[in-house]
Parts: sequence; C-alpha cells; structure tokens
Amino acid sequence: MANLNFNRPEILFPCFAQLISLQGIGPRTADILAKKIGSFVIDLAFYFPVSLIDRSASPEINDITDGQIVTVSITIRSLDIPMGRQSRPARIVGENETGSIELIYFRAKADYLKSLYAVGKTVIISGRVDFFNQKKQITHPDYVVTPEQRSSIPAIEPIYPLSAGLRQSLLRKTSQTIIQKMPELPEWIDKNLKQQQKWPDFKSALTQSHSPNTQADLELDSPHRRRLAFDELLANQLALCLIRSRQSNADVSEPVTGDEHFIEKFVSSLPYSMTSAQIRVLNEITDDQSAPIRMLRLLQGDVGSGKTLVALIALLRAITSGKQAALLAPTEILSKQHFKNITELLKDFDIDPVLLIGSMTQKQKHGIHEGLKSGRILFVIGTHAR
Repeated sequence: MANLNFNRPEILFPCFAQLISLQGIGPRTADILAKKIGSFVIDLAFYFPVSLIDRSASPEINDITDGQIVTVSITIRSLDIPMGRQSRPARIVGENETGSIELIYFRAKADYLKSLYAVGKTVIISGRVDFFNQKKQITHPDYVVTPEQRSSIPAIEPIYPLSAGLRQSLLRKTSQTIIQKMPELPEWIDKNLKQQQKWPDFKSALTQSHSPNTQADLELDSPHRRRLAFDELLANQLALCLIRSRQSNADVSEPVTGDEHFIEKFVSSLPYSMTSAQIRVLNEITDDQSAPIRMLRLLQGDVGSGKTLVALIALLRAITSGKQAALLAPTEILSKQHFKNITELLKDFDIDPVLLIGSMTQKQKHGIHEGLKSGRILFVIGTHAR
C-alpha cells in the first residue's frame, strides 16, 4: 500500500490525544483500555453504554417493591459493625417517617463504615432493595452521600460493558470529560440529509449517546446513534477514496487477466448457480484486476451470501495469471473450513491449496514457507498470524 501521510487539522488534535493524558487514567488503565477499546480519546468517545440504571424513584419506604432501585433519605438509628475478622455482615438500620430499611455490608472495613454512618446522621442512599425475612435491605448501597451532595447521585446512570480492571465510575467520568473536550466541528453531512433524518450535530450526538434518559436512547436506530453510524461509514468511504486516489497516481501494477477458459470451466463445475449479485460484483472485481493499478476493494454481504466464492474466483484469476495467492481468515477454525470447502471445489482441477496456521509445527511451517519461496505452492489458505 502507498505510504500515506495525511495532515490532521489542528481542531482534531483533542480527538486523537492519548487516553493516558486524561486525569484518572494511569499506565495500567491505559493498557487495559488500549486492548479493549483503543488508545485515543476518540476511541473511548465511540465506546457507548449498553444499558442504564434509573435512580429517579424516591418512594416512601413502606411502598418500595422487591428488587426496586431507589434513592431515599434516611436517618441512622443503629449500627452493628463487627470488628476484626468479620464472620458476619455489618448491619446499619436507617429510617424516615415512612418506614425503616437495613443496609448490609460483607467484609467491609469498620473504619470505612464508621466514616459513612453515625447514629442520628442523615444520609441519602441509592441502591437495589431486596426483601429478606420481611425486612427491606440494600446490600452494599451504590451511593451514600450527605443531603447537600444529593445532586451527585445521577437520576439516570449509563452502564458500560466492562472487562477486568475497568470500573463503571471511571468510564462514566472519563466519557463526560471527553465530551467536554470534544471540539465544535464544522458540519460535514449534507444539510438536506441531516434535516430529513432529523439528526443532531456530531457533538450533540455523542452527548446523547453517553447520557441516555430512556431505553430508547440506547437503541441503534435512535437519531443520534444513526447519525454517528453514518459518520463512521462516510469517514471510511472517504478514506478509501483518498487511498484509491493516491494509488491510482502512484501504484502501477501488472494487470491480472487470468485464464478465462479455466474460470468458465470452474464456474460450470459448481454444484449451484451463482446469484446475479455475485456475478455483478465479480465482474467489477475482474475489471479492477484487469486494470494497471493495484485493486483496493471491500466486499460486504450477509452470512451465506457467497462472498468466499467470489473471492476464490478472483484468486483463481491471479493463479492462472502465473501468480501466487493467499486467502486469510481471522481464526484457525474458519481457515480450516475454507481449506476443506475450497479443496473440495478444486478436486477436479490442477490447483492444490495448502493450509498454513499458527498451531502447525515449525517443521510444517518451514516446509510451506520454502514451497512458497520456490513457487512450488501457488495457493495458501491460513490465518493472519503465521
């Protein structure tokens, strides 16, 4: 591929800052995020919540239902906090004029609990209420704050997908920081299309995606998520156009015409007929291969739509042009499936594909590598990791 060096506008610098530059993200967290999400601010900006917790309910305690998530004000009436090695849970009883509720903690440090609770102290708690022995209980409340800090408890709380080492609080706080830092970008979507689809601007779409108020706000077909999906698709297509333009000017390639008689014979041998869509896209690929520039093409289709067959025919065109060809798959299982199916399709032809995957022995790999170097092997099927 051509060595492309597109200049990034300064207005986009905040989007491509390293996540480790943000407050609260150290090297360990940055490494976890890099493996799961990415290393840049824009990567986390597109890491959206998948559900939400509604903490807006503040009912009378006697009216709370089993399993309900509530936010209520209580005054502490008793503390039962075991010291030392805790063989039993800590129990804190609080009440208001509408009833009483019990807070349960397992293996919590006594000093920590005493810093939160004291007899006669009024606190705001938020969490899931469960009924046990006719008592209303919250095990490890999600929030415990003073009445003055009530506004710090979100009425609607987004929930992000997690992995080991990540916390909801970190993702929520960092996502809000990122949205604040996100620049106000000029609109790049056609004005009429944006109005027709009722799409918000880019920054508003990000804000709505990270601050859902209802379950509908999480749906992929919501206006703000559709807007961001279109942005991603448009950006990918524009990038491909730029690369294709650079290649058309710089990358001269030998045309791949292949043996048309061989291709026709192979297609005729198939136990099924190709669809009109397969034929159409194959003709487009053939035109690309026949041109004196390097082909750059993404073939998309539903599972079972016949993408592999189209790719195989393109590979056969290269092989019958005197070149070597490789079909790469993301997993060994898929590589083995392709190898088995393609070998069966080519059983009556003088082309023998070879399987090359990471689980092979070094001796097996060496033999295939040598066959590829010498030109004895024309067609290899394997994984990206050799």
